[in-house]
Parts: sequence; structure tokens; C-alpha cells
Amino acid sequence: MIALGIQTLVRDPEAVTGEQRGSILDLLKMPALWAILPLMFVAYAPAAALRGLWAGPYLRDVFALDTGQVGQAMLVMGLAMVAGTLAYGPLDRVFKARKWVIFTGNLICALAIFALFGAALLAGLVVYLFSRDNMG
Repeated sequence: MIALGIQTLVRDPEAVTGEQRGSILDLLKMPALWAILPLMFVAYAPAAALRGLWAGPYLRDVFALDTGQVGQAMLVMGLAMVAGTLAYGPLDRVFKARKWVIFTGNLICALAIFALFGAALLAGLVVYLFSRDNMG
């Protein structure tokens, strides 16, 4: 039914006429986009990587959660990511400062990632040094 509704209601837009073709190179020529790209790598990419690659095995191995519980935890994390994204608009109006709201949110994300992986790297370094010193 949905496919029939789409076929009935959705029409192709008018063909674009002009010099710009709408390629990725045209997008990369926009200076405003260059300021957004680092934010994407700092804020979204680590959280998405954690949620997609690391959190499932971590919850299964460390907390002995079954597949259903891991799925529920990932659903909650995904909803939190969406809610966090939607919170930027109202926070922008509350604090009347778009740049500092975004900066603070990204700083919190970066500190959380560094704390998480920094602790793991420190633990790995301690284990390595301890095993190296006690081997010989």
C-alpha cells in the first residue's frame, strides 16, 4: 500500500537548468561546509562507531547481556543520540549562542571518548609494562 501511495503521489521534480551540476565538488566549494566537517568527526563519528562496532560486544562480554538486552541498550543509545541532536535547537535559543552550545556539546563528546579510550589505553599500557618487567 505504501509503494502504491508513493507511486501515486510522488512526482519527479522539474529538471534543473543552469551551470551548476550539484556535484560533491560544488558542495566542497562552500566555506560553511568546511566548518561542519570537523564537528562531524568529533561529535557523531565516535558515537556512531561506538554504538555500531564496540558497544554490542562490550555489553555482551563484560555485562553478560543476551542479544535482546544488547538490542534494547543499543535502541536506547540510538534514541539518546537523536534526542541529543534535537536538543541543539532549543539550547541555541535558551543560551542565545549557537557556537558555544555546539562547542560545549562537542567538548563533552570528545572528553567522554578520550576518557573511555584513554582508560583502555592506560590499562593496556600498564598490563604491557607489568608483563614485560615480570618476564625477565
